Amino acid sequence: MAASDAFETELDAYREQVERPLWRLFRAYTPDHALWLTIGLVTSVLAYGTVLVTPIVLGTTIDAVFTQESAYALPIVPDAWLP
Repeated sequence: MAASDAFETELDAYREQVERPLWRLFRAYTPDHALWLTIGLVTSVLAYGTVLVTPIVLGTTIDAVFTQESAYALPIVPDAWLP
């Protein structure tokens, strides 16, 4: 166990020296790859948005068909496109 204690001590000493590692990485690599970072962030947000479309459509459909509390209408979709 003495060897693992020494490793933890060295690792703890390294952790104390490092401040804000993610910011350091962004400053080091973002200027060269800013376009790819932006594309990645935008596509990630769009991917999460598309995942959330299904529950919205399903919830609206259930409310319109089974509970008949409201008309079948989806946000951003014109009523002429809906059955």
